[in-house]
Amino acid sequence: MKYLVLFVKQFYVKGQGMNSYKNVLVIVASVMLFGCGSVAQHKDGMNAEEYRTMFDKIASVDDVMKLFPRTVAEVKNMQDLCIKEAQKGLDELLKIDASQRTFENTARFLDKIQARFRTTASSLHCYEMVCPDEALRNACHDAVIALQQYAVDAFSCNIAMYNAFKDYVEGNAKKETLSPEEHYFLEEAMRDFKREGLHLGEEKLEEVKKLKKELAELEMAYDMNAAKEEELAGVDANMIKNFKRDDKGNCMVTCDYPTYHEVMDNCTVGQTRKQLYFAYMNRAYPQNLDVLHKVIAQRDDLAKRLGFASYAALDIDAAMAKNPERSEKFVYDLVALSQKKSRKRDQCIYARITCGCFA
Repeated sequence: MKYLVLFVKQFYVKGQGMNSYKNVLVIVASVMLFGCGSVAQHKDGMNAEEYRTMFDKIASVDDVMKLFPRTVAEVKNMQDLCIKEAQKGLDELLKIDASQRTFENTARFLDKIQARFRTTASSLHCYEMVCPDEALRNACHDAVIALQQYAVDAFSCNIAMYNAFKDYVEGNAKKETLSPEEHYFLEEAMRDFKREGLHLGEEKLEEVKKLKKELAELEMAYDMNAAKEEELAGVDANMIKNFKRDDKGNCMVTCDYPTYHEVMDNCTVGQTRKQLYFAYMNRAYPQNLDVLHKVIAQRDDLAKRLGFASYAALDIDAAMAKNPERSEKFVYDLVALSQKKSRKRDQCIYARITCGCFA
């Protein structure tokens, strides 16, 4: 549940309709009290109009809980609406004539489309991590993969969208009176497009698109670990009851977040916690070792196709440090400064010991 709380806190502190940090605390407390899927929604999920207005005003616990599905059918409904509404918005954006483009109907509108899409994807991904219901977790897992696949085509590798945005930046944006923040937004957006590879030719972009889709699937996996019931002393009885069993009747303890943290926080058997910790830290080993190698290789390949020296350079390019060299220098400079402070502290302690101050 702590991860659901972190998601709510992160999302609302950014200003999506909340007035104060107190409101965040109310939501967090309510989520912890009610648990996953406690607020009723429509039997088969919301309709398109309800989905759109869901993001316009979020001021209560009920408003927040609408972001999280209660059933497998609602997961599929949210996935379909997310894709449908994103595509509808992109189609509307692309229909605007270049001469009529403004910051509001192009930059801000695209940001709104992406924000709704990301929020839905994040809520489903969050539920995949924290919901105790296995069927819901699996449905969210499948939905997140589907949304990631769609996002590659719709946002990451959408040349038409890039060209429309680029036309505005190089055209009407120069005629508008924009604030420093709006200018910065446009600059960063263009840098984001470059990081996605949209400045490349169509042939190279297709290769990038293929790599991104493969990476999206490779990066989502976990393994299982077996344990006897007596080895799970202290764990919630309902969770133990819902565990799948192997041929010997042992509980199949998964390494998903709800299970892992329930066992690690409450199990009184130290050996069980130790085994689960190692299983969690080595999820799907050794079969995942091959996946890891593929992820590393494909990330490196992707970065170089996008014009970066390494995946580290691509990953940090959007951050404040901008490049691995600055990050490395910062760490070494910090180590040097902290060592001076540490030596000074040690000398002070030694001086007090030798003068008998600790006697």
